[in-house]
This record gives sequence, structure tokens and C-alpha cells, in this order.
Amino acid sequence: MGINPRDIFIKDNLAYITDSKNTQVVILNKMTGEQVAIVGRRAKSLVNITENEPGDFGIVSDLAVDPDGNIYVSDMVRSQVMKYDRDGNFLRTYSGPGNTEANLIRPKGIALDRANRIWVADCGPAEAVKIFNQEGQYLMFFGQHGKEPGKMFMPTKVIIDYDHTEQFKKY
Repeated sequence: MGINPRDIFIKDNLAYITDSKNTQVVILNKMTGEQVAIVGRRAKSLVNITENEPGDFGIVSDLAVDPDGNIYVSDMVRSQVMKYDRDGNFLRTYSGPGNTEANLIRPKGIALDRANRIWVADCGPAEAVKIFNQEGQYLMFFGQHGKEPGKMFMPTKVIIDYDHTEQFKKY
């Protein structure tokens, strides 16, 4: 297919794949492998961000899809998460570059919880997981840099699991 897959998200009959080679999201029919759609495009400039259109990608990393089919994609160069509707239309961004705890530096893994909050693994200097609501408001973070138990070293994935909570109660 001429792509370099970075992350995959399966929902219903579709496979959503971030393609780091072509800087886009490829959507395939998971049964046939047939391409259904392409979401996003490569930014014109990685240096001068003002030359780009909203929703243009720097370097795509990970993705998630909400129950309504909206697609969330982390962009490590633009230091943000971008949201597209099920038809691939750009809707909004979450966070962006900066020096507050609410800013993302190198966002990677994304997960959505039952309340549709966006959890983002940020492997930048904070090395934390940051949580945003649908309106883009930063809610909180957890984690800090380190290799000791309870700390994070270059977090890259977030998984929210409601089915196996009994196994983790002691923690």
C-alpha cells in the first residue's frame, strides 16, 4: 500500500491507521482491506506553522475513535491532538505547543474514557498523561519523569480498561 503504519484502531468494520510515511490517516474496510478514505494531509511547513491550514499534520502518531466515529490524532510536531468528524472534516485541536502543564510537547498514545475525556500520553519533558474534556479544557495530569516504580519514562500508550478492574484494585 505504500504506507508506514504507526498505530491502528479497529471500530466496527473499519481499520483506522496512522501512516507516518504519507502523514495521514488511512481508513480501510477491515474485512476486504479496501481503502475507504484518507483523513488529513501533510503540513506545508514544519518550521512556520502559520503557513499551514488547520488540521494539517506535522508527524502523525497515534489515534482513537469515539462512539460517534470522530477521529482523534496526535501530532508530535504540532504538539497537539486534532479531531476530525467521521467524514474526515477537521473539527478542532486540543492543546498545542507552550510551556504550561496544559501544553503537550510530544503527544503519542490517545484513549477516550466513557465520559469522552481525551487521555494523551505526552513523552515530552513532563512524561505524563494529560486529560482534556471535549471542549478542549485541560483537566489534569498524572505521572512524572523517572525510572522508579510509579514514574514514567517516555510514555507512548494509554489504555483504559473497564473490564478488568478487579485485577488492579490492590494498586
